[in-house]
Amino acid sequence: KVCETLVNTLITSGLDYCNHLLYGHPSRILTRLQHVQNSAIRFIHLSPRFSPSLLLLYNLHWPPIKYRTIFKILLITYKAIHSLAPKYITELVKVKKQPERML
Repeated sequence: KVCETLVNTLITSGLDYCNHLLYGHPSRILTRLQHVQNSAIRFIHLSPRFSPSLLLLYNLHWPPIKYRTIFKILLITYKAIHSLAPKYITELVKVKKQPERML
């Protein structure tokens, strides 16, 4: 449990830092970060180096890097639309309201 907390604090916070900038980049950049995440998950579970890590990721509810970046962007957008994000982010998002249709 302590190992999981340390890895979560040190590694995943580093992976999450500015991950919105990774959206749309070539897959080779994301692959490098995915290797870091896979190594971290193997370290937590004390698994061999070449063991598959996908099931280990899902056991800890860690999405792969590609989906993690998409999720973070969607989460920030949701919070900005519903005024749950900081003001400087909320001011950047303008939502057009559709006129209500009369039936």
